[in-house]
Order: sequence, then C-alpha cells, then structure tokens
Amino acid sequence: MNSFHARAIAASAAALTIAAAIATATPAFATPPDVVQTFSATGAVQTWVVPTGVTKISVDLAGGQGGASYGGGGLGAELTGTLSVTPGTTLNVVVGGYGSNGQEYSRGAGGGGGSFIYTTANLGGILAAAGGGGGQGSNTGASSASTSTSGIAGGNGGAGGTNGNGGQAGTAGGGGGLLTDGTSNGGGGGHSLADGAAGGSGGTGGAFGGGGGTSDPAGGGGGGYSGGGGGAYTGPNGGGGGGGSYFAGTLTTAGNYGGGGPGFVDVSYVVPTITAVSPATGTAHGGTTVTITGTGFTGATAVDFGAVAASSFTIVSDTSITVTSPGSVKGVVDVTVIGADGPSATATGGFTYLAAPVLAATGIDPTNTLFAGGGLLLAGLIICRFALMRRRRPLRAQ
Repeated sequence: MNSFHARAIAASAAALTIAAAIATATPAFATPPDVVQTFSATGAVQTWVVPTGVTKISVDLAGGQGGASYGGGGLGAELTGTLSVTPGTTLNVVVGGYGSNGQEYSRGAGGGGGSFIYTTANLGGILAAAGGGGGQGSNTGASSASTSTSGIAGGNGGAGGTNGNGGQAGTAGGGGGLLTDGTSNGGGGGHSLADGAAGGSGGTGGAFGGGGGTSDPAGGGGGGYSGGGGGAYTGPNGGGGGGGSYFAGTLTTAGNYGGGGPGFVDVSYVVPTITAVSPATGTAHGGTTVTITGTGFTGATAVDFGAVAASSFTIVSDTSITVTSPGSVKGVVDVTVIGADGPSATATGGFTYLAAPVLAATGIDPTNTLFAGGGLLLAGLIICRFALMRRRRPLRAQ
C-alpha cells in the first residue's frame, strides 16, 4: 500500500470518528427556577439564610395598616429595590401586623407595625424598613406611613420620631422605632426593633412591629424606622401618625401599600437557565461565535467555557447571549453563565472543542464547518476514491 493510499484511508477513518462524536454528543442543560421567598405577618421574628452564591437580592416589603374605627386606618409604606448580601448570612425579618380596630365615636385604633429586614437591630445592621400606618381616632382619620426616615406627628398629639427613635405620645402611645420605644401616656408606646418590636398596650393594642396602643378616642402611632406620633384626645380625636421608612440598597419604588391589612416581605433572586448552546462545537483555537439561549441573562457577569472565561460577550436580551469561544484544548466542556445576583446556570457538556489538524495531502481542515457531520464523512469517501483512481492509471504503451 503506497503512502498516499494509507493517508487517504486514515483521513476517512478520522472523518468517521469525528462525525460519530458530533452525532452522539448530548449536552445536559441545567434549568433551576427563579426563587421567591414570601414572609407574612406571624407576630414573631423570622429568619432566612442567604443561599450559596447569592450576592444580591430583590425585595418588596410593606408595613402594616393602622387599625380602623372611623373608616380605614393609615396605610403602611411599600418599598422595592435591591440589597447586596453575603452568602451564608442570616437575615432577620419582622413583618408588621395590622393595628387593632377601635370603635367609632368611642375608642381609637392601634398603630400598624413596621416591617424590617436586618442582620442586627441597630444602625449598622438595618437593611430595610417600611413604616406602619397610624391608627384612626374614633372620629378622625390617621396618617399613612412615611417613605422618609422620620415618623409623622399624631393628630393634635406627639411628634414623629427621627433618626431611628420612637414617636412621642399624645394621649395615645407613639410608635416604636429601630432603636427606642415610642413614649406612653394613656396608651402604651410601641416597642423598638431593638426591644423586640412588640405592639404597645392599652384598651386597643398596637400591632407587632412597634405599633402604638391607645386607651382613649385617639389613635396610636405606627411603628417603623422612626415611630409615628400618638394622637391626642383634645376635643377632636387625633389619629396616629405613620412610621418612617429606610432602605440601605438601591431603591426602585417607594409609596404606600394600597392593599391595606398586615404587611409582607418578599425576597427574590434570579437563577439563570440555559436551554441551548449553538453551535455546540468549534475549533480548539477558539473564535467560534456561539449563541446561548435561556432565561435570566440580564446583568450576567461572566460566561465560562470549562475553566476558561470568555474575554467578552453580548447580552442580546434576557433570554439570549452571544459570545466568542475562547481557546482551549480538544474535548468536551461545560458552558456556564454567571447571573447578576450570583447564581449560575451550567450546560453540562455544552460545547465540544475539536482538534484542528490540516491533512497534508489535501490541505483540508477537518474542523471547518463546511465538513462538519455528514459533510466530513463525504470528504473522507472522496479522498479514498481519489486514491483508488490514482492506482488504476493505464499502463504506458511499450
């Protein structure tokens, strides 16, 4: 067998091997869901441990509404935004309750509780606080919570708290703040977050989350970052003032929660998914333009091919990324997208690096896409045919 014929047969075998490898490769795609954790009012401190890999969370929290007596109580504040977190950290969550209802023309209502996310109950550990609404007076309205850090003054009554302190009492108790309790008079002041966040005492109690209580026709102040002032019974029955709010991260929206009732805290983070990698093969020297399809790609921070990070990539949309494959060694590698919030998605065996030898006799690069799959097999057969034709040349006449 001459050397050319041997090279032709070897090329054909290589074509068959590469084509078979392409045909049998089946990448596995990881598709974890996005995660949302909802906390409801329970009257107790709740906890949540930041999962491995999560460095940012989105939150939506609302304080509790103040109790009703002459119509509905003041609304709690609602804040949305993102917070930077550390994996493994335990976050404490307080969800403000709905203030106790009073009775029209007789007894004022309790203040709504503030909702909080924090690591420690002090200025260094507070991450977010949404103030609770003030409780209604027996025949007057109450103030909704503030989206600023200061509490709102009670009707005819006590001043709202500032700098994380509780609100002042009128004849009804002031709402508790982050650091100090609301002051008391006929109704008990709400407890601060540092003091356990219980509602104030009285004939009508304040809600968990620092809502102020009352024992007369005035309304209690709402709990919050700074407490709302308690209303005073001085002829007109003053409603309670709403509590203040705070946000340590990037605030997206701030207003009052129109749904009323008790507060809530929602914590979420994005987990990207990968559903397709196309093309799934490329040469080991890199340079292949690859489209990754999936979800949760907005804000992605990195794309890796095995242990090698792509030098650049383009986020086309939340469901599509285009990237140029980096150089690597021959073989199958995982494709990983690291999402904006820290979690990643991995297509196990998502990309195959092919060696790029050039056949000496033909100059054909077997990794060229022109010869991928069935085209590569056909190229090998053509080479074999060409070799046989060379062997069958007619003999020269004697």
